[in-house]
Amino acid sequence: MELYFRRDGVWFSMLLVLFSLTGCLGPGRGALSGDLIESSEPIRSQLYPDDWKPGYSVQTDAGPLGLQDFSYAGYRQGEQNLPNGEGFTVLTFAGIGDGSLDVALDLQSFIDQAAASGQPTIIEVPPGLYRLDHSIRVQGKSLVLRGAGADLTRFYLSTPSVSIVLGSEKPKLENQSNWQVTRDPMIGDRFVELKDASGLEVGQDISLTWILTEEFAVENHSAEFWQAGGRVAKTVENFRRTILGKKGNRISFDAPIRFELKTRDSLSVRRISGLTTESGLEGFAVSSALDSIDAAWQAFPGTFGTAAIKVQWAKDSWVRDVKSFAMLGKEEHLLSHGIQIDRSYQITLDRIFMQKAQNLGVGGNGYLFILSNSNEVLVRDCRAEQGRHGLTFLGAVSNSGNVILRLASTKGRTCSSLEAQKSDQCSIGPVDTHEPLAIANLFDNLFIADALQVGNRREASNSAGQTGTLNVMWATRGPGSVYSYNVGQGYVVGSDLDTKVYTLVDPKIKATERLSQDNLPADWSEHIGMGSRLQPQSLYEDQLKRRLAK
Repeated sequence: MELYFRRDGVWFSMLLVLFSLTGCLGPGRGALSGDLIESSEPIRSQLYPDDWKPGYSVQTDAGPLGLQDFSYAGYRQGEQNLPNGEGFTVLTFAGIGDGSLDVALDLQSFIDQAAASGQPTIIEVPPGLYRLDHSIRVQGKSLVLRGAGADLTRFYLSTPSVSIVLGSEKPKLENQSNWQVTRDPMIGDRFVELKDASGLEVGQDISLTWILTEEFAVENHSAEFWQAGGRVAKTVENFRRTILGKKGNRISFDAPIRFELKTRDSLSVRRISGLTTESGLEGFAVSSALDSIDAAWQAFPGTFGTAAIKVQWAKDSWVRDVKSFAMLGKEEHLLSHGIQIDRSYQITLDRIFMQKAQNLGVGGNGYLFILSNSNEVLVRDCRAEQGRHGLTFLGAVSNSGNVILRLASTKGRTCSSLEAQKSDQCSIGPVDTHEPLAIANLFDNLFIADALQVGNRREASNSAGQTGTLNVMWATRGPGSVYSYNVGQGYVVGSDLDTKVYTLVDPKIKATERLSQDNLPADWSEHIGMGSRLQPQSLYEDQLKRRLAK
């Protein structure tokens, strides 16, 4: 909040924010003499002026700082609306909709027949309760599984490990020795130079892969942790892209690189084929809860990795108007995880509400939204309530360019035992970057009633170490806490007056996870407590508008 006060007939301005030595940028406590008038004038980030363009930076003591262009996230990079079904053939599934019998095999057969036709097809599932004892998969091109609405069409996942899956089961991944990158690419580049680009063509899908070397781990302050977790010397994959041009041994693609990569780390291109595209899930509800919380805890570790909905090996696809629900006589909605996006890019999640996981315990349970090994995903206008983590990033050095827009996360809880969960003796469960080094993701206009955090998780989660760099928290709302401890650089721009913001670790403050203090320099922060006046309110939407106007 910015306040104006008068002294000797002259108006002065003062920020009602206490920048304490602990690094807490939360609301200050104190009194100002004189008449107080709250300003309502719009404010802008120093890093995002009216004439902002990609590559803009401000010179600071920490060097040049700037915001990346996050406008490439989502279905077709936001350049087109989600399909409305025009041009699709509509087929209606005639399964038993009273929940008495398993319909999974019949529904899968119906989906497969639609896919075999090669025509854009919507598989409509009428109102009813449909029991699934086996997972179902929607894969191919231009296939949509559509219910009559989240309050009308409901799927009951009766057995642990059952999921509704959108995406390919066995894509083809190809590496060739001549596809080695020969020049270190920079942040913002949309091309790479290869030893030999033969075999790569316009329109093909690729990713950049490299070895997580010890040098890479040292540069990111995580060598001891990543070594202990067995991560060093493993191949990592990031920056999934589509080739737009080829000239000699240079290939160009459709979205910028978001990290300074090095040929030193055996940087190369991988070709991907067989992705599911132009397909979606929409208009239904899911429930996967077991008969009791006790049963859910006893099912672990068989529940590890279980999500009610999965999107995997897909691009330019979507999930919208979906929610979880409680079966009759049950309080919880989900056994463990809600929805997971895995090894995919340019996916849109729109208006999804996941809540009430049964297992909020350690070991990988209760994540309501998961992004793993995915790029340029847009999570828009979604809600997460009563999970262990409302949203989390999984996968080593594999998530980048994702935009979380107007997610509301409430009642996040992490419980050390079944007894702790039953008695509600749990700690706050944050939205977080959970595993090594999520790169340049945007948390845009989130409502946080629990916590939002990026930091060094040290030995937690198989020695996760540093979990994020170059991430941006923009106009955060709500009474929760923000812990922005990016390795290298991170950004916090705008927050509510009652949002507690930390960019330096204070050993006296108990964070929601054990976070390290080696995050110097402190992340850039400005307009703390004044987020309601920040212009624009959505960084992603403004950047997209600018790009499309060109």
